[in-house]
Amino acid sequence: MSTRPLSISSPHDAAETVVDLAPLLLRADSVARPTRSVVIPVYNGSATIGLVVEGLLSLGCAAIGEVVLVNDGSADDSERTCRELAARYPDRVTFVQLSRNFGEHAAVTAGFRHARGSYVAVVDDDGQHPPEEVLRLFQAAEAGGYDVVYGRLLARRHPWHRRALSRLHNLVACRMLGKPCGLYLSSFKVVNRFLTDQIAAYEGSFPYVDGVILQTTRNIRQVDVLHRPRHAGRSGYTLAKLVRLWWRIFLGWSTLPFRLALAAGGIAATSALVAAAMLAFRGTLPEVPGAWLVIGGVLFGGLTLFQLGYLGECLRNVAASPSARRPYVIKYVLREAETHA
Repeated sequence: MSTRPLSISSPHDAAETVVDLAPLLLRADSVARPTRSVVIPVYNGSATIGLVVEGLLSLGCAAIGEVVLVNDGSADDSERTCRELAARYPDRVTFVQLSRNFGEHAAVTAGFRHARGSYVAVVDDDGQHPPEEVLRLFQAAEAGGYDVVYGRLLARRHPWHRRALSRLHNLVACRMLGKPCGLYLSSFKVVNRFLTDQIAAYEGSFPYVDGVILQTTRNIRQVDVLHRPRHAGRSGYTLAKLVRLWWRIFLGWSTLPFRLALAAGGIAATSALVAAAMLAFRGTLPEVPGAWLVIGGVLFGGLTLFQLGYLGECLRNVAASPSARRPYVIKYVLREAETHA
């Protein structure tokens, strides 16, 4: 690209100032946004993350512009391995170190804040998502103009407890989040820039990427993809962690449990008041020993349940506010051989 100096004449000074725009244009070209980015949440993945990144970068800059690694408080050598990858590929690998373990969805949200691509893929650190399948998701999103494309695994290589909890999670998401029941909420997905920005802007206490997606868009597609066995190691998702994650999503992203409590409490309390009014007029209800005691118990229980539902709604609103608690804390970021606190 040819450039020529820009002349700026000042009305207060006869001297002419010449500004050469060539260095600025070269700098702008060097930091231009890539078309495609890949975010990889890393947790105890030191044995596999190198192979995953090498496989993605081997596809070329046109296929994968950048990779963003987010170390989610790993207990192994993942931090050192990710730093080495960022140093080896300073123009294509960004490394985000979180201060402790915040969970996969928090790590993905942090990665989205540093991903610059027009389309951003989320890939696991265990090597079970082939690079060729990542390309297929990118191509499907770009060709169809979808906000998000999920990868539906043809043959899942996860442990039985993870498959079982995943099915339960998808069933609950259909009822509580309005998810289309034929849609599988996979961690393997590609989202466009619009949706990436929506997810990155979330600052509540319970980061849930798919929850933000379902609240934002219905322009969704899913594509069948292959799922390979792990390169090494074991999944970091224990049964206890999966149950805890599901429970947090259940309470943090749906008001249905609290509204059911409100409804049940209101119905019980109203029924008790009606029964008390009918019993107050003699002959309306038959004499039943202990009837007032039963009515009082139902009324008290209904009011308690109603108050719990109301309190749950209030607490959820407080927990979802940005001032409640940050979803993650970034310790430092490595990008283009520079360290940022």
